[in-house]
Amino acid sequence: MTVVPQFLLKRLYMAGSLRQLDEGIAFNLKNVLGPGMLTGLASLKLGDVECPVEQVLIIHEGKTQPATEVTASSPLHVLMNQEVTCLVSGLKLPVGEYKVEIEVKSREAGNVTLLIDDIIA
Repeated sequence: MTVVPQFLLKRLYMAGSLRQLDEGIAFNLKNVLGPGMLTGLASLKLGDVECPVEQVLIIHEGKTQPATEVTASSPLHVLMNQEVTCLVSGLKLPVGEYKVEIEVKSREAGNVTLLIDDIIA
């Protein structure tokens, strides 16, 4: 497996994208590293809130699917510069600063964890 340094992983997160929507909390990722295959979302934490993966929807190329449907046998192909939106359905958080911890699985790098600070304004 390829080891991806944290400073490169942070570039995947679109700073300032954490937001409250009617449907829940959303944020965006953008693949700036090269084509790859996402094979799962292992965990997601926003501040002190552990978000159940079962509540997360992945929006990519106009298509929405539960994060639980992204697997090694059914990966999400993400090309260079494509965006992915993650929506935590039903979650409401107050305005403020949050530590965002996202653990994803990829065919190329295995499990990687992104650690980011962002704000819900």
